[in-house]
Amino acid sequence: MCRVRLVARAARANTDRGHTFGVISRRHLLTATAAGAASTLLGSSPVSAGSANVLVEDATRRRFGPVLFIGDSTSSRHWSRLDNVLAEHEVGPYRCDLQPGRSISREFKRFPSAVRAVQDARSRGFDPQAVVVALGANDLGYATESHENFTDLTDTLFREIGPNRAIGFFNIYATVPTKARYFNAWLEEARTSWPNLIVLDWASLARRHRRWHQDDGFHYNYEGAEARNSFVARAMVNTVLFASARLQRWPAGQ
Repeated sequence: MCRVRLVARAARANTDRGHTFGVISRRHLLTATAAGAASTLLGSSPVSAGSANVLVEDATRRRFGPVLFIGDSTSSRHWSRLDNVLAEHEVGPYRCDLQPGRSISREFKRFPSAVRAVQDARSRGFDPQAVVVALGANDLGYATESHENFTDLTDTLFREIGPNRAIGFFNIYATVPTKARYFNAWLEEARTSWPNLIVLDWASLARRHRRWHQDDGFHYNYEGAEARNSFVARAMVNTVLFASARLQRWPAGQ
């Protein structure tokens, strides 16, 4: 059965203490008047996780798994149907760690990085051959055309994941002016140094559907979030397949 854990980070004055609301099933959330249950727990809209960390996990063995997904608020805004979409695509077991404000490898007390997400999963015995990452929007302020800052950010994460794990990485699209093109170009370039990396082309799809975006240009309305969830599921499947195809080529014991 899918389990959802919501972790609300403490206010800025109390950033050293986290408040965990426990592990509850999606069924419990939805049967307790969907809007009321989520907004009471999170203090936010029922279709948005606010600043809370959301963990969606399912230990069910299915055709495509195991796989770890690491995302930020571009993937956490409409998480309540994600487990159904993943089951429809036969993904499992899986762990989806969704943290608004998350950086690829920069650490903040309130917003643990993707490096921390990998470490947390391993500490709980979940260390799959396939890892999907949908991050970068919170790091665009550090973008340069030379890609130097991105190299530091991504290589730190890639080393933590390891060379014998398949990494699927979303590229970025926004309807407002950004440095996303620098980031996307770097991802393509990084494949030469990291042969275990594949680029998952969300940008091409999102560019054709500008109506999916909210006014800030990065986040999605309900229609866009549903499309995002479906893309997440396909990305997880493709990364698992990539891992299976390349597994025999990777060095043993790394």
